[in-house]
Amino acid sequence: MVIFLAGAHGVGKTFLGRLATKTLQFRFAVASSLIRDEMDSKQSWGKTKRTRNIDSNQEALISAVTKIQKDGDTTLVLDGHFVLRNESGDLTPLPSGIFKRLGVGSVILLEAPVHVVRDRLEERGAPQSLESISELEKAELDNARHVCEEIGIPLTRLRSPSKEELLLTLKKVSGMRE
Repeated sequence: MVIFLAGAHGVGKTFLGRLATKTLQFRFAVASSLIRDEMDSKQSWGKTKRTRNIDSNQEALISAVTKIQKDGDTTLVLDGHFVLRNESGDLTPLPSGIFKRLGVGSVILLEAPVHVVRDRLEERGAPQSLESISELEKAELDNARHVCEEIGIPLTRLRSPSKEELLLTLKKVSGMRE
């Protein structure tokens, strides 16, 4: 099963996802790292997080996830996005078909107050305006809802969750018993 852990940059996907999946012994992967490895490149999205070649990147992601799924019957928690900024800086929602081809069975969307996200991004040396962060968070939610409805999978929203809250949610959406 693939559980898609989504949200804007700086909401805590990678930090919390790594902690929770380690405890549950699920496999954790960051979409951008899988894409980079699959394309065998030194590609970097930089601090602006603008993406070139969105379509070929998504094909590389699908290929990488397919290989992981062939390795065994493990739950994969995939850290990624429903919306990307293209080279021009415009928000580009990813089509539902991408998530269907990834085999996503459930989505957990992490959200956080915009001022918290702004502070985290500033600490990373990638400052963004509150308006830009709000715009991205809204676009993530809108496309997450659209994708989940279109392919018929559940969407769970968590606002500033603790590791324990994410753990419980991962257990629930994966069908794990307490």
